[in-house]
Amino acid sequence: MELKKIFGNKILLIILAVILSLVIIGFTSNPESKLHGLRNIVTIPAKYVQEFFSKNTKKLNDIIDSIREKRDLLEENRLLKEQINILESSKRALEALQAENARLREAIRLKTKFADYEIIGGNVISKESGNWFDNFRIDKGTKEGLGSDMVVVTHDNCLIGRIYMTDYNSSMIVSIIDQTMGISGWISKPGGGALTVKGDINLKNNGLCRVTNINMEVNIQPGDIIETSGLGGIYPKGIIIGEVVSVVEMPSLNERYALLKPSVDFKRIDEVFVLKQRNESTEDDVDTGDDS
Repeated sequence: MELKKIFGNKILLIILAVILSLVIIGFTSNPESKLHGLRNIVTIPAKYVQEFFSKNTKKLNDIIDSIREKRDLLEENRLLKEQINILESSKRALEALQAENARLREAIRLKTKFADYEIIGGNVISKESGNWFDNFRIDKGTKEGLGSDMVVVTHDNCLIGRIYMTDYNSSMIVSIIDQTMGISGWISKPGGGALTVKGDINLKNNGLCRVTNINMEVNIQPGDIIETSGLGGIYPKGIIIGEVVSVVEMPSLNERYALLKPSVDFKRIDEVFVLKQRNESTEDDVDTGDDS
């Protein structure tokens, strides 16, 4: 029974055959040996056995090399992914730094443009419910010398609105799309033309303002940029309000109005700059801010 198990194992039989062949070859290697005649009988099958082991050993080595190569490729792939993640992270950090530098450069231009004003930066900390920032609160207040009717702009000189109420640590801002707002504007092109930009309750949800008081002789076209005129006593001249998107003519009434898209994205405000006139006193009273 034991012999049957042993001889039933092909690999073991091959090994035994090789060992036996080697022993016989050893005995028959001497030409004077009586067993020398058996050499050819033994070496011929031994040759095939050697070829079998040589071929399968090569296959085994190829398999091992393939496994090692795959392992090395996986490790190389892992390292490359890590390097890509590091590069992408560095790129994002660089882009954020470049954007921050651009904002700082624009803020410096604000100081140059409005030399009579102190520029005070603030962050939005809350807003009224709804999709648009028509009213929101910033983290600067009377502690920093802020007061009602101070003008609020972006870092790149676009009009957000004005302060209408303050407390010690914060201020409430009303934006130009609010229906209580009215701003004296000017078409920013040769020949220009005076007009009034107003918030409109029916346009607010679309993020638009109404432009009125347009003289029929004034050349106003879609694409025109409107900025503050400096009239009215609240908004200094030269702050960008927005772009005209359409002009509606009403010949029977001998008048017209336009729709304006503000330059500020009122869904994504997180940083503001307040223009505080250097000799301006701070009061917490509420005003409509209509300087039309």
